[in-house]
Amino acid sequence: MTKQFLVIKPDNSTHRIYIPDDQSTLAPFQEEVGGYIEIASLPNDPLDHVLIVNEDGISMELPPNPIASYISLTFGRPQIIRGNVILARNT
Repeated sequence: MTKQFLVIKPDNSTHRIYIPDDQSTLAPFQEEVGGYIEIASLPNDPLDHVLIVNEDGISMELPPNPIASYISLTFGRPQIIRGNVILARNT
C-alpha cells in the first residue's frame, strides 16, 4: 500500500508525493521541507489533517507559504507557515 501526500510550496504550486507504507524513514519528508520536520496539528480540522513543516523555517528565513498559512489559520492554528509544507492525514 502507498500513502499519498500533498506538498504545498511558497509560490502556491503543489505536487503529490507517494510513500510506501513499508518505508519507515523520515527522509522523503525531510527532503521535501528542506530539513528536520515538525508536525503542526490543526485542532479544528474535522478530517484530522496535520501540516509537516520545516522545524527551523523561521530561523532559516524560509519564504512565507500563503496557502499553508491560510489552512493553519482556518483550522485553529494562527501563525505564519514558512517554506514547503506537506499536508497529511493524522493516522
